[in-house]
Amino acid sequence: MFFNQQKVPSGQVPKNIIRRNRQGFFKGLLALALVLLLGYQTYAVHELQKGQVKTDSTQSEEIQTDAVGMEVENELELQLFGLLGNVGKSQLQAQKLEVIKTKLNRLEAELNLPKGFVWEKLSVIEEATNNRVLAFTIDENTAEFVVNQPDQQLRFADVADISLYLNGLNVAKWSQLKQLAARKAKLAETLLGELASAQTQQLLQDKELTWNQQDGYIEFVNTEQTPLLTIAADPVSNNYYLDSNKAKAISGSELTAKLSQSIFGLDTRSELQKLLDQQKTDFEMILNSEAFKAALKENQLDLVSHEDKAEGIYYYFQSSLTYSGFTVILEHGTGLVKVVKDGLITSLDEFLTQDKKKTIDIPANFAAQSSGGTQADKVMLLAGKHGSLTDTMMLAFINDNVKTVHLISIPRDLWWQGKKINSYFAAGGMPYLVEQLEKIAKVKIENYTLIDMYAFIDVINILGGVDITLEESVIDPSYKVLDNGVWGTLHYEPGTYHLNGVEALRLARTRHYSSDFARAERQQQILKALQKKAQALSLKDLPKIIALAKAVLSQVETDVTLTQTLEYYEKYKEYTVVNSGVLSSGNILYSKSSNQEAYDVCISAGGIDCDKGAYILLPRNNDWSVIPWYVNQLLKG
Repeated sequence: MFFNQQKVPSGQVPKNIIRRNRQGFFKGLLALALVLLLGYQTYAVHELQKGQVKTDSTQSEEIQTDAVGMEVENELELQLFGLLGNVGKSQLQAQKLEVIKTKLNRLEAELNLPKGFVWEKLSVIEEATNNRVLAFTIDENTAEFVVNQPDQQLRFADVADISLYLNGLNVAKWSQLKQLAARKAKLAETLLGELASAQTQQLLQDKELTWNQQDGYIEFVNTEQTPLLTIAADPVSNNYYLDSNKAKAISGSELTAKLSQSIFGLDTRSELQKLLDQQKTDFEMILNSEAFKAALKENQLDLVSHEDKAEGIYYYFQSSLTYSGFTVILEHGTGLVKVVKDGLITSLDEFLTQDKKKTIDIPANFAAQSSGGTQADKVMLLAGKHGSLTDTMMLAFINDNVKTVHLISIPRDLWWQGKKINSYFAAGGMPYLVEQLEKIAKVKIENYTLIDMYAFIDVINILGGVDITLEESVIDPSYKVLDNGVWGTLHYEPGTYHLNGVEALRLARTRHYSSDFARAERQQQILKALQKKAQALSLKDLPKIIALAKAVLSQVETDVTLTQTLEYYEKYKEYTVVNSGVLSSGNILYSKSSNQEAYDVCISAGGIDCDKGAYILLPRNNDWSVIPWYVNQLLKG
């Protein structure tokens, strides 16, 4: 539902709007933008929490709307039905196999083949040459016999059907089958001879490849037994094909050159080796980037040297202040990145989390302190989305006594009743998300506004961009930007910049490698620059105002009516917007992975592709009542 005017009967205009003069009409159009400028903080305060860059795969997960107890019952019900299904499937499979065995016994006893042919292991063999003329397979799902002919695949439900088929083959057909079998045998003989040649043997040894002979093709595998290449013989065309690509036939005379060329071009590295090589490339790219060099300078560190040892590549860093240092090791055997500091060796993940301390202490009687409810005259939800994903949520607490709007951000990774909080929008829209946030924060949310990030890009561009002054550098290694066709790290040196919509949004969203205060200051600068430009518009800027209104209306979803929008504009335009804070792992939340326990077991067992699951945030001690308490603390200042 886009901008909702449900309280105004269709075809009518509210009387309070009719009474407004032309200047009032202009204010009405402008209000559409300014209400959203308040919501600009939705994107400005934070895009992600505590340095985590997540895949968006979890956004499409199905969200159950029932209570926790009901979810458990549903899960148990599914498991019980699954148990019945698995047992039934196993029994059915066993029954089918018995049917197949019975058919095979009948087939060997009843089948009559022409003279010179015998039945052996589901194949018709020519006795004189020992060539396989016909080869049958069994489809265990249907208990059917299958034979692949040069021009078609045939299926037989019973032995009698096979007998009818074979008995129906005339002398010419048997002659054709013998001829094709002879060709296939000749092609296979030639191919095996090529594989046995000294040149091919040396090439396979150099590439650490081996091969397996299958029915009709040769499969080349690396040291991990991963198939990398197949070459098949086709008796119909009397040619070979690589990886079943019949568009590129290889004749017998081309076999030596084409096969050698194909084997030579294979990437035979193991998955681990590919990971290690990619990490080496990434390390070199990062270390040589201007953003990383700027980060070293800002932290008064130097990359002294690096060396490649048997166990890994060592990168030595040193402080220009204390001359103490640390070492980063990229291990050859595992691909893990480890840090050596003060004589201790830890993984990079452990090093970055081991010294995390909470910035606040939670009193023992915190629940009693928040029993009086939240001090606010109105609470609204401001949400920002990128495409179909709700990346950012913010509660706006409006206080009429002091004329302030306190903005408190709710991280999208908050794990609520088994799902990320932003998943509830994908499941049931904004009303459903509002319902969940009311339960979490213990507040009544009166209105919501959902803004697409592209609205801000358009608004800033329509207004001609904004000027921002940075007092310190901004570097975000997790935020990659594409400029002039090249991906790089977001990096701004101190100075004044005139930013377009995309650039301003980048600066507002980035939150790594700078203090919360510096980030909030940048966000406030963008907000104030937008407000200043919008408020400076007059009736002579009517084309720009119309374009601004169109940009806003096309990318906003809200339950605020047009009448309410005008009222809010008049009432709140002079209110002070306050960045009160963000719920994060730096105060009342802690972070973990949704699949952490299974991941630890996988790693301990020597696994490489272990799945941590999604990054999630939970309240400390898993006590959800700490959130409304902390919200009240933020509002008190």
